[in-house]
Amino acid sequence: MENKSFKDTFLRGIALLGLILILVLGAWGIIVLAFNIPNFLSSAGTTIAGLFEGDRDEETVEVPVVSTSTPTTPSAPTGPTTSGKTTTASPKTTSAYSYTPAPQPAAQLYGLPDLAVRIISVVPQPAPTYASGGNRYSMQFEISNMGTNIAGYGWAFTAQLPMNPTYTYNSGPQQALRPGDKIVYTMGFDMPYQGYDYNRDYNDDERYDDCNENYDRWDLDEWEDWYEDVFDRSIGSRDDWDEGDWEEWYDDFCDDRDGYYDYDNYSYYGGNRVVSVTADPFGAVYELNRFNNTASQTIQHNYYPTYPTYPTYPQYPWVY
Repeated sequence: MENKSFKDTFLRGIALLGLILILVLGAWGIIVLAFNIPNFLSSAGTTIAGLFEGDRDEETVEVPVVSTSTPTTPSAPTGPTTSGKTTTASPKTTSAYSYTPAPQPAAQLYGLPDLAVRIISVVPQPAPTYASGGNRYSMQFEISNMGTNIAGYGWAFTAQLPMNPTYTYNSGPQQALRPGDKIVYTMGFDMPYQGYDYNRDYNDDERYDDCNENYDRWDLDEWEDWYEDVFDRSIGSRDDWDEGDWEEWYDDFCDDRDGYYDYDNYSYYGGNRVVSVTADPFGAVYELNRFNNTASQTIQHNYYPTYPTYPTYPQYPWVY
């Protein structure tokens, strides 16, 4: 009996020890699992999200504005999209822009924005452009946010175009720019030919040489011969004129010459002209550095239009 009682007690002790060991191992497993579940779920979520989310590329948006013969303005961006605000604009002026967001991830926002203007190019358009009464130019410029905070929606830019007279283009409200964002604008405009107020296809001096002479001594044949020789054309409807008609006409002709050479009324639009662009001229964006808000460039404008060029063909080495 004593042996049986000892055996039962021993088995019960081993069973109790095993139960305690199982409980300890179970508690330890629960604790380890509780610490590792968040990391497991986080890595699993990242992996699943990566299957559906690709790399973010640079976004480019281009909004063309059609040129018209009536005063219009191009569409201006509003918030994340674009919208337009109508103001008075000069005919024969077009505008477009492309928006480039900053590389992701965006920088931490702090401090102030800093709008900066850079003129990329101002170039004449391909010939022929003479039909519009002037040369067609295309200007491309960039406005970027070089600061460390957002330039909010509502800022604008102005462009002073070298027309005759000078015309200032007002863009209207523009979209917000994050640090590093930039917008590239393209603007077209007509600039009138430059030169003197008058334009003649003949030698003025030769036709005016006799203004100060006593031409009333000429007879009718001399008037007709002089006109056909100097003006290089037939007398046409003047074939029934007498000497008095010729003298009266030439008096008026010489008076016109005096008016052309009156320097008080003598205008010259030649030389270089300047185009300039200013970002946020009305101070909608608070920034400490405004020295880079304006950029300008000089344009060398030719008086004569540029006509289309034609291909040249090779010369054969002929020997005569």
